[in-house]
Amino acid sequence: MKICFVGNLSTTFIKRDYEILNKHFDVDVIEPPKKKSGWFKYLFTVKNKIKKCDVAFGWFAGWHTAFSVHYSKKYKRRSIVVVGGYDAAYIPEINYGAFTNLKERIPARYVLKHADLILPVSEFTKKEVLKRVKPKQVKLLYNGVNINKFKSNKTKENFVITIGNKIRLKGLDTFADASKNFPNHKFVIIGDNKTNTEILSNPNIIFTGKIPHDEVLKWLQKAKVYCQLSYTESFGMGLAEAMACECVPVVTDRGAIHEVVGDAGFYVPYGNEKATTEAIKKALNASDKLGKMAREQIESFSLRKRETRLVEIVKMVDSITSAVDIRLKKSIKIANIKDKEKVLDLGCGNKILKYYLSDGIEYTGIDKIDGIDLEKELPSSILSQKFDVIFMNEFIEHIENFKSLLMKCREILSDNGRIIISTPSANRIIYGDIFNGIGEDKTHICCFKKSNMRNLVRICGFKITKIIGTYIRFPPLLPNKFIAIPTNQTIYSEVIIYRLEH
Repeated sequence: MKICFVGNLSTTFIKRDYEILNKHFDVDVIEPPKKKSGWFKYLFTVKNKIKKCDVAFGWFAGWHTAFSVHYSKKYKRRSIVVVGGYDAAYIPEINYGAFTNLKERIPARYVLKHADLILPVSEFTKKEVLKRVKPKQVKLLYNGVNINKFKSNKTKENFVITIGNKIRLKGLDTFADASKNFPNHKFVIIGDNKTNTEILSNPNIIFTGKIPHDEVLKWLQKAKVYCQLSYTESFGMGLAEAMACECVPVVTDRGAIHEVVGDAGFYVPYGNEKATTEAIKKALNASDKLGKMAREQIESFSLRKRETRLVEIVKMVDSITSAVDIRLKKSIKIANIKDKEKVLDLGCGNKILKYYLSDGIEYTGIDKIDGIDLEKELPSSILSQKFDVIFMNEFIEHIENFKSLLMKCREILSDNGRIIISTPSANRIIYGDIFNGIGEDKTHICCFKKSNMRNLVRICGFKITKIIGTYIRFPPLLPNKFIAIPTNQTIYSEVIIYRLEH
């Protein structure tokens, strides 16, 4: 698979994603131009490289990714964009966010709406995206911390540290004011603050300026306390890396900060110097146990976890055809799944259904590739549970003992549960005597008419409460190269979807 990576590799967390994808795929990089004069050439570069790739992957919804999303649509490529926070934000009171001005709002809205998949870096950021537009598909994917690199070296000092260069956004004024109450402690601000004159004159603070990431690590390993006093945060990479180094966090409960910190830190109101001072005192006097708690909290955001999930997502996106997209969206719609319901996906293959489900759904997928023979028996781990929705997406035509499996599903279906079955139609053109089954999948051994399905369902103690079609292929004789035309009718639909209930 060839990926066109759109993003600025000088940014550490963007470069990490590039390195992850480059390990697993053939990756071509397009970096946004640094000068206005470079945009004309950039447009043609994006156009030419998108033609040659399978998936366009970009960081931040802006003009640079708007072009990659546009050409992905034009040349029928898949596009994925990571939303880092600013690109979905609207906070006019501090003049922050792409949606606070027309110049940035136009490309941000276009990208969020038209990219095939949006990957927000936190639950908070996901909600911000959904406030602005209705994306085609959105999946939460937390940022990843290199916990093998960012760790304590056991030499903590009474340092209090923060990272940032925007005073109101990062709460640097509160940090500077609180530092005056600790004349015997070192307070450190990492970041380019040359123009922030209102805090530069503070003698209690060490200003490092902009420093390499490895130097940041050394400071975090020394510090006992890390402050994130922000007005908002979409994730907080500096905060997460500090916690990985066992710094005790003092934070505001804004944006995604609570998702990252959990119960492993001290919370203060934004802009409250007195509360911040008291929290810093507690953090400085806290035992090493709290620092270790902070480290344990961040281990759930490891870079390895992000790598595993990111690679899985990219492979899924690349494997989705228009026919699969139509079929799965219709299956999910007819299932009417509610948040926190339990879903079982039988014959799940590469678990592509999971890609379409909301993040709050509890998903379990099993397949013969997991070493499970579903024709013989369901695993004991499945039989001991109850599921709200059971999917069998284009699965039953491959097995002989479907009746026995359906009876087992009755035992594990909740009282208000639904079984969703999608299977090739007996009436579709490819099955007809006219064309003698040209292009038929050689692994298909069963075919159900609607009347056969009704009889079987009745025998197993279910009733069919909904039947819909999915798509018609055009032209009908090309097995892999055709246009999938959506339809709800079942007469000549390629695949029919059935909803079964008790």
